[in-house]
Amino acid sequence: MSISLSSLRAAAVYLGGSGLILAIYGFLFPALNWPDEYRNVMLLQKGEQSGYAFIYGHYARAVMQIADSLFNLNELGDVLGAVQASSGYHMIHGALHYKTVADIPPVYYFAKLANLTLAGTFAAMLVLYLSGSSEASRNRHIRVFLLSLCFPSVAYGVMQISTDILFILCSLLPFFVRDRASSLGLAFAMALLVVEDRSFVLLSAFILLREGYDWLLSRRIARAGWGRRLGWLLLFSVSTMAAAYLVTRLLADPRWLDMLYPGLGDGVALALEYTHDKSYNPLVSLVVFYAGLIILPGATEFFVALLPLYLMLLFAFHRFLRFCLSPRFGEEGARAFIALLAVLTVFFFLTGVVHVFESGRYYLYLVPYVVNALLSGAISFRTAGAPRPEWAILYGCTLVAIAVTLLAYAL
Repeated sequence: MSISLSSLRAAAVYLGGSGLILAIYGFLFPALNWPDEYRNVMLLQKGEQSGYAFIYGHYARAVMQIADSLFNLNELGDVLGAVQASSGYHMIHGALHYKTVADIPPVYYFAKLANLTLAGTFAAMLVLYLSGSSEASRNRHIRVFLLSLCFPSVAYGVMQISTDILFILCSLLPFFVRDRASSLGLAFAMALLVVEDRSFVLLSAFILLREGYDWLLSRRIARAGWGRRLGWLLLFSVSTMAAAYLVTRLLADPRWLDMLYPGLGDGVALALEYTHDKSYNPLVSLVVFYAGLIILPGATEFFVALLPLYLMLLFAFHRFLRFCLSPRFGEEGARAFIALLAVLTVFFFLTGVVHVFESGRYYLYLVPYVVNALLSGAISFRTAGAPRPEWAILYGCTLVAIAVTLLAYAL
């Protein structure tokens, strides 16, 4: 496999831009601004017996141990104390307490440094791999990958102290795996990583569904107009919701599961007790899906402050839908349509059975398809000399992130 040096030089500015955005989301956002991060810091502090994910947990602890040996830093537990010592941290009520960089022990940022180095190593390896691909797709695929790292939900999730970093990075891979044999191998590998995080099962299911829909519909999609494509989206979505309803009814009756294994029905009912107490509305779930696909939402001040980001990317997603439904975008548009169909199938089935999977952060494997759509002319500027759409994403979302950070510090 020969590597194109020109492709690597062309990728340098995108690699630098994505690294800058990851650093902004990781080091400038107020500490512990995501409720789950509070719990994850405690788990990471406890060490190997905490039940934390094997790969990320050991790697992050190794980085912090090196920092401690070099600089004699405080423990991560002091980070929690710094937040709790002032006006309080009531994540259940959404009243997150913001702390400036100077108020947080440095060891917290070495944990973030572990995320940045892990993401940087992953990015460098994938860029090298993509640089050896065919010339027709090389430069575009490198740009799609590096711009996907800049997508708000990806950058935000990668830089949180969480096992989600591995899932998010791996979620970007399916777009670049095109042949069926490699896709099935990737699906199998992702299923094995369930020991690291449960979300990998969803990623594996997406890849398998994408390949199944590609085998079933690819020829029909090539000839179909927007009306027929939209009809297939609605048909498969309604069918999936009906299947989820039937499964939910079966799970509610323990006799069906007890026929497979005695006591299994009661165990499943206990596991689903939390999610069945929540009301399910497909339209509300779609709103949660969209919000989570942009950035992790919550009942906090951040949700309001990030409103411009949600509005800005609402237009981008509208154009992505046109890219999927219009036949004029050829094979790339058809691939995006099949990926969207696979995502909606997983989404409607899971949310119908287990409502806690509503957030779009579980479906970030759609992000490279969105970015590719923007690069393919789904958004264009008529003014001569106007900035390229990818640069608008790259710097526009960064400016929003900086504005939100400064606003949080000011408040």
